[in-house]
Amino acid sequence: MILLIVITEMNERTHKREQIVSHGIILETGKTIALPCEHPTRLGGVFDPELGEYVIHDKAPPASIADVRPRHGRASPRFGAP
Repeated sequence: MILLIVITEMNERTHKREQIVSHGIILETGKTIALPCEHPTRLGGVFDPELGEYVIHDKAPPASIADVRPRHGRASPRFGAP
């Protein structure tokens, strides 16, 4: 199971607060993994009421950030896209 570390940011376009994933932690190993800055549900996350956090159950993490396409088809220059 992967615990998703989620932050809340102000969307500059809509001026609304929204949750995005910062990174993930594989609970079985404690290993930290890089994940795309997307809403947790776009990465397959579900809210676990027992933990009070978003998690991904029984699913291997993406091999790299490139394996998950940005929702707008391009990476954000804000996060240092190539």
